[in-house]
Amino acid sequence: MLIKNSEELFFQYENYETIVLGRNAIELLLDNLSTSTGHEEYSTMLALRMCGVEIWSSIEESYRFKYRLPGEFEFQYLIAVNQGVNIHERIIEKLKRKYNGFELKTNNNALYTIIHKDQESILKLKCSLFELDADEIPILSCLLPNENFFLMTTKGMYSVFSNKQYIMYYKDFDRSDRSYYNSSKQLGEGNTRVFKYYSKTNEIFIYEIDSLYPADASHNVILHELTIRISKYK
Repeated sequence: MLIKNSEELFFQYENYETIVLGRNAIELLLDNLSTSTGHEEYSTMLALRMCGVEIWSSIEESYRFKYRLPGEFEFQYLIAVNQGVNIHERIIEKLKRKYNGFELKTNNNALYTIIHKDQESILKLKCSLFELDADEIPILSCLLPNENFFLMTTKGMYSVFSNKQYIMYYKDFDRSDRSYYNSSKQLGEGNTRVFKYYSKTNEIFIYEIDSLYPADASHNVILHELTIRISKYK
């Protein structure tokens, strides 16, 4: 009940710290948060805050949340259970809804982009160029005839563009270069799209992918979901 009503109660008060509910529910809520995703995750965080817990989501690789219990000065850290699996499932469900069962369309002469939606597809991916972490799950890849290669995982992006390798983790992403949109053809007009990103330390990441919906999936769905959505809590 506390989770279900947490948003309604949270926004009824200008200062949620003035009400403290269910202190004995904190441990249960933290256990629930370690396996929750999406709206349930957000509601659970609000419920914890109403219990007097200061809690923040994080995109750091070492932990998923940091929290400070009422009356304590030091933060503790919570690592989400099966974090990589949960992220992969969330993205795959979103891609399935947005593109009508993963039906990606392109103006390229062939579709080279693959969504790795199941274990069989993940195992078929041959990626000897980059070493992935044990809990890092592939989401989308594109190997073009010009040998440019692009891979998105639950942790970051990997690219080979014009024989040069690029790596950028979502936690390091800062911005995209709008000049690529202004100087090239619109999304639905060219065969492929080239994107250029900058990290927080101003490092460059470039990749090429099939035009139209594959390009939209990589830039507007996966990238935004794994950067903007998570970082809004910080």
